[in-house]
Amino acid sequence: MYKPNCFIIHCQSNMHAGSGDTNYGIIDKMIQRDSVTQLPCVYASSLKGAFREFFTEGPEKEILSGLADGIFGKKISQESEGVDNSKGNTIFHEAQIIGLPVRSNQRPYFMATSKIVLENFIEKSIMLGLNFPSIEAEILSLPNVTSGSPMIIGSEVNELIIEDYENVGSTPVTITALVGLLGNNIVLMHHDDFKDACSNYNLPVIARNNLENGESKNLWYEQILPHQSRLVFYTVSIGEDRYSANINSKIVQIGANSSLGYGYCKIIKL
Repeated sequence: MYKPNCFIIHCQSNMHAGSGDTNYGIIDKMIQRDSVTQLPCVYASSLKGAFREFFTEGPEKEILSGLADGIFGKKISQESEGVDNSKGNTIFHEAQIIGLPVRSNQRPYFMATSKIVLENFIEKSIMLGLNFPSIEAEILSLPNVTSGSPMIIGSEVNELIIEDYENVGSTPVTITALVGLLGNNIVLMHHDDFKDACSNYNLPVIARNNLENGESKNLWYEQILPHQSRLVFYTVSIGEDRYSANINSKIVQIGANSSLGYGYCKIIKL
């Protein structure tokens, strides 16, 4: 049995899923990015590792650990620790960003997205055999947005400034399904503006410092994906799907710095 599923990752705290690349610029530790779009993502291997740890070491490990080998694969030797030596029945696809929280002068944040990002989400869903007709219909009804002129969807807010954009319009398009995907307060950007909001120049960077006996020894700068960001990823189960029912609505830690509260994400089956 071939069973595809789509999940939303709703970041409850800042997340740093590191690329592992050496960088000689201002930012020492970069986040993972899609090799084609250059938008933030989380590689499938990082997701698989985080979810395996949730099943085997998380708060429900007494119940879920027995399912881990069947889902993720079985490790059969000490020499190959960290390598799946027998294949699990669930295939993981990388998580792609669909929504980024941006600052405004009227509300704590608006959820920025672009029509191209949403259309790519629908295209990949269809490719994997998933159909979300209500979401697709609302995406098709969205207007085209010009660069520099973001547009609020489904509401109107007077004298609204979003980031550095003062020319913020609105559209009366009715949305209900998209709220389930992106939450309330959605702002539609031109794709170039959305890419710019997700760029290295605009994503938050945190200064990190290692102290030894009160003395600073190692200062570095770490890029993060801010809390409230939303990504989507897909799984395909071959045979019985024991993954989706046991991960839906759970809080899973993804990426580095768990001891600092980074990467706590709610996983929502769409």
